[in-house]
Amino acid sequence: MWTTWLVYLIVFMGSLTFCSGALGLWFLLVAEVAPLRYFAMMIALMSGGLSMIAMAQCLRMLLLIVKACSVSLS
Repeated sequence: MWTTWLVYLIVFMGSLTFCSGALGLWFLLVAEVAPLRYFAMMIALMSGGLSMIAMAQCLRMLLLIVKACSVSLS
């Protein structure tokens, strides 16, 4: 049961990370002059959030596989 909550927590934190990166990227686009490295940092923050969401989905799928195998074995 706690693993399911861990999946939801990872998805929430990944979504929060992605949204903060998107908001930072929007602020940089609105700004007059911004160095290119700031854009790279915001894109890296967004990709980190997407990778956290993907890892949570993999963990959720693994939980479904384990549940399906344990039911068939017992």
